[in-house]
Amino acid sequence: MQVLNVAMGGTLQQDMGTEAHWFAYHEIVLEAGSRMAKAVGSELITAGHCVHHQALDRVADGLRVVGRSGDGVVHACELDTDAWVLATQWHPEDSAATDPQQQALFTALIDQI
Repeated sequence: MQVLNVAMGGTLQQDMGTEAHWFAYHEIVLEAGSRMAKAVGSELITAGHCVHHQALDRVADGLRVVGRSGDGVVHACELDTDAWVLATQWHPEDSAATDPQQQALFTALIDQI
């Protein structure tokens, strides 16, 4: 998500500290009707393995925020077009084998191919 945002002209908060976000699990509230909410079948997802000390600052034009943690940090974005592109701050691949919501993101991606 960070690389996509910067490549599209957005910026990053350079150091959000690690105490609250390093290997932390966060409940992410997803925007109703977003591709991500539809993919996981819920407007709430627990995101684990957030191992980043940076976060989105200015969100690039063409990128839409669809999920935030309770502290306001952006955790999920998608393109503001018909293209099916989802981006996360966390690593869904780390728990997809045991977490149905994380696996649902990959299933939804495969369904788009």
